Amino acid sequence: MLPRNSLADQDAIGRFMKLNHLMIGAGSLVPPNKVLRSGYLYMGRPVEEVRALSEVEIAHFAYSAAHYVRLMGRYLGNPINLSAACVFNPHPA
Repeated sequence: MLPRNSLADQDAIGRFMKLNHLMIGAGSLVPPNKVLRSGYLYMGRPVEEVRALSEVEIAHFAYSAAHYVRLMGRYLGNPINLSAACVFNPHPA
């Protein structure tokens, strides 16, 4: 079972929205006040729930984020060493 940590953010008018593990396809439009459930891929204009994300896709989020942090460090000339926990394993136990 993967951890379900959430990222919470407040929009410009103070409504609270909770974002977990979800993907929004390129070019998709999310209408105001649209509620997106965690663990799904959304696509379209307006977005619609297309399918559930696999455990492998969800596990890849941490790797992808860590990879961009490493690229940033390389670009800035300050290599960043992240823990082994950020290594992508396509076959989680």
